Amino acid sequence: MIDFIAKYWLQFAMGLMAGGFTTFCRYIWQQQRAIKDGVKALLKDRIIGICNHYREKGNCPVYALEMIDALYNEYANLGGNGTAETLRNEMRTLPREAND
Repeated sequence: MIDFIAKYWLQFAMGLMAGGFTTFCRYIWQQQRAIKDGVKALLKDRIIGICNHYREKGNCPVYALEMIDALYNEYANLGGNGTAETLRNEMRTLPREAND
């Protein structure tokens, strides 16, 4: 038995290291995925909040539209869906100046 262990200890150790490395990589991937999903949710929430604010005001200044576009671009890069795009397009139809 000792001869068997002595003969194959390196293969056993390498197998343990490979399993540990695989587990570590999976953990890192899951954490990265959670962060990505969290950032995407925050971006979507911010886009909706800004759009609702300017919809209530009845106008959307140029600087706000640029901010919405910047947020939307990052949201889309993270795999966001078309809900935010619909809101962004709606903001483009609003007047740029306040109706006084």
